Amino acid sequence: MPTAPPTRCSADGCTELTTTGRCDQHQRKPWQQRSRHQPRGRLARRDIAFKAEHLRREPNCRGCGRPAEQVDHIRPLSQGGAMFDHANAQSLCAECHDRKTRAENAARQRGVW
Repeated sequence: MPTAPPTRCSADGCTELTTTGRCDQHQRKPWQQRSRHQPRGRLARRDIAFKAEHLRREPNCRGCGRPAEQVDHIRPLSQGGAMFDHANAQSLCAECHDRKTRAENAARQRGVW
């Protein structure tokens, strides 16, 4: 038995009444809840602090020397790399990070990984 009065579904344009925020048709799928790049809680604070500290230690991109914007794991976490180890991290600009990610994905598809 619902404890709150029914309200309209929070999806744009839907007029169905519900007590859960969204009607059955507009319930979010588990994979739509949040991006994999948005950790939550304590992990998010630790991740943000780690990245800020690493960019302070290493402000330039290892690939091209321009100002770095991102912190990359040298050995990917999926391959056993340490998440919060500065020895496993490198500062990269967005272009160099994209290039490295594309190369890793291609190697994974070829079965080299």
